[in-house]
Amino acid sequence: MNHVLDQSESIGPSIQPTRYEDDLHMNGGGSLSTQTGDRDGESSSSALQPQLPDTTQNRQDWNMSGDLNEVPYLLEYDFSFDYDVSNLFAMDLDWNALVEPSFAPPSEFTSVSGDNQNQDVSHAPPTSRAVLGHEAFKRSPWVWQADSHDSADVEEAPHLSKAQEKLLLPRFLLDRNSVTSMAIPPTMGDSARDAILLLVQRNSGPTTTVQSFPSVQTLNFLLMNFLFREKDEGCPFIHMPSLVPDKCRPELLTAMIAAGAVTVGIDQIWRLGLAFQERTRMALFHAMDTDSSLPRNLDVVRASLLWIETGLWCGSGRKMEVADSAANNMLRRAGVLYAGFYETETAPLTSDNGDVLKTKWLKWVKLESFKRLALRALMSDVQSAMASMRSTTFSSTDINFALPASRDLWDASSARKWKTLVLAKKDSLETTPTLTLMDIIQDPWKLRTCGDNYDRVLSITAALYCLWPQVASFLDSRALQRSLTTADKPPASSSPMWLEAQRQDLYQRLSSLRELARSIDSLTADVHMACELFSMSLFVSPIDTQKFVGRCGAEESQVVAPSLQYWAESDERRYAMWHAGQVLRAARNMIPAHIQGFRAISVYQACLTLALPHLLSGSGRQPLVRSGEMMMERDMTGGNQQTTASALPCSTDVMTTGKLVILNDEEGIQSKSYLSSRGGHQTPALLVSGGRVQPISNVEMIANTMAGIFRDNHRRGSSSTTNNSTLPPLLERLIALLTELSKAT
Repeated sequence: MNHVLDQSESIGPSIQPTRYEDDLHMNGGGSLSTQTGDRDGESSSSALQPQLPDTTQNRQDWNMSGDLNEVPYLLEYDFSFDYDVSNLFAMDLDWNALVEPSFAPPSEFTSVSGDNQNQDVSHAPPTSRAVLGHEAFKRSPWVWQADSHDSADVEEAPHLSKAQEKLLLPRFLLDRNSVTSMAIPPTMGDSARDAILLLVQRNSGPTTTVQSFPSVQTLNFLLMNFLFREKDEGCPFIHMPSLVPDKCRPELLTAMIAAGAVTVGIDQIWRLGLAFQERTRMALFHAMDTDSSLPRNLDVVRASLLWIETGLWCGSGRKMEVADSAANNMLRRAGVLYAGFYETETAPLTSDNGDVLKTKWLKWVKLESFKRLALRALMSDVQSAMASMRSTTFSSTDINFALPASRDLWDASSARKWKTLVLAKKDSLETTPTLTLMDIIQDPWKLRTCGDNYDRVLSITAALYCLWPQVASFLDSRALQRSLTTADKPPASSSPMWLEAQRQDLYQRLSSLRELARSIDSLTADVHMACELFSMSLFVSPIDTQKFVGRCGAEESQVVAPSLQYWAESDERRYAMWHAGQVLRAARNMIPAHIQGFRAISVYQACLTLALPHLLSGSGRQPLVRSGEMMMERDMTGGNQQTTASALPCSTDVMTTGKLVILNDEEGIQSKSYLSSRGGHQTPALLVSGGRVQPISNVEMIANTMAGIFRDNHRRGSSSTTNNSTLPPLLERLIALLTELSKAT
């Protein structure tokens, strides 16, 4: 395969942040709308055509009959919509009275700042650049500037007409592959919709009235959007075969719908999700105040984790801050983290049938759901801690129950199929030892000897996240050591041997988990991304990187600048940049339309690391010469051969050595040489769409690369031929932030 170097072309699509347009008041039925004071609005019912298959009644009959052995779950379903969505992108939408003050549309990022729009900042002093960077962060999802006018109500969506409801929920919002390959998920009926409406009304302010509400078809669409995505998660905790929405608590239903809505890159649907998320939060606290037993209820705990996750990655500064402050400790207090909670015997016998088998299956599902909830809470806590630059509430040793069961048992569509699978694994389950996360962390290869008794992907992912508190502890120790340096020592001079030994141990553990996952065919894009992100953090602190570009102000930027200057001249820079490039490689392999939330944060952090040497250089740009074209050939083993130039390429290093190392490609001869002490003369480059290779020559190029990754992933997740470049707000704001940081350099 040939890679063609093209320095004259920009990487990825040009960044044109989505504007939320003006001047259309939408009245009618179909979406959650709140009106305050004397504002008038019409209310009418609406329907989404064509109708979704009505399996609700069948599920109700099945549930009432008590026969869980045969579940109507494996019906094939052609999720077909034939709406013309081209008109959607020409619509004007009036959000002047509804936009949350903290949510500035991404278009505001088109200038460095209002007063400095025409100012040349390329030669600004470091302090000035840090100030400009801090101004950019004020418009980012993390530095929220609260005022007395902020409230939950300003984020709510207006009325939607029937025609607009059809336009805003076309089939291209879902991954077509998931839809066509997956059985029909459970759907809700009118009774569930009524329960959700009652929940919203009870948790709205006294001056707020709900004048219209989404149709049951719309709610089912958003519920399915969540369930389709949940199916592809590495740690699913909603058991779809036993899920009957009409029997769920309304808090859980509302939380799932909110989670499905905020992943949609359309402003109206996104705001509907925020409104549902806010009502879920309020309803949960009210319910637990009135019934102290609810924190032990499975539906309530699942809803609690979902509203936190939805808030953490929704892109609204207020929601993200509130969610980050709500550490989920209910699982710890309920004893779910400990092995004693799972001692009850639930294995089926050969003679089990009917109600006995149904009871055992549902009991097993409940215990397994709690396990997966605990692991999901651990991962969510680590992700939130990394994004918010704080310590985790979980430690590496908190969870000591047995690993979750294999995915085929979890996905079994009925009690009878579950029984068949368990009995087939009976001998293996009885002869193999019980493994915990600590066992996997100490010796990852134990998982390979246990066959398929455990969920391998989830176990490896959880073990990776259990290592993050130790990585954070290492970074804290490094920071403390740096603060003890004196004026006659370099700010980040050679660390004590015990610190280097700790880093080598953690690096080896991460590498072992990655190699284990590869050997047992469990190296998913999520596992790969987490492993590379944590490995990158061992060689450059994500907190220091964020501080340097101005997230915490100019003073903090000056504090970390000396140590990062030393880092830029050390071997650590090459290791950090290599693993950052591998994060981008994992992102390219992500499931379509699944770069959301922390995955997007990981890509942003990796791109910031790749840009760091240019940011440290002062101007953010290396000297360029006229563009040339370079061919990169790979040998049969995937290793990069020496690069030959047809014209002198972009950077001084390439002019001197004629060698590039592609950071987001497979490991090969060039990458091993780059990581060695002899790699100082190689020029880092990125493999971009079309097989082109472009040297990392400036920060703008890295911002374009990140935008291209986001848009390519969501374009592949769209089954519509419409040219849709709309991204969820969090992704738009990350693109805008990195773009403005590049201008500030």
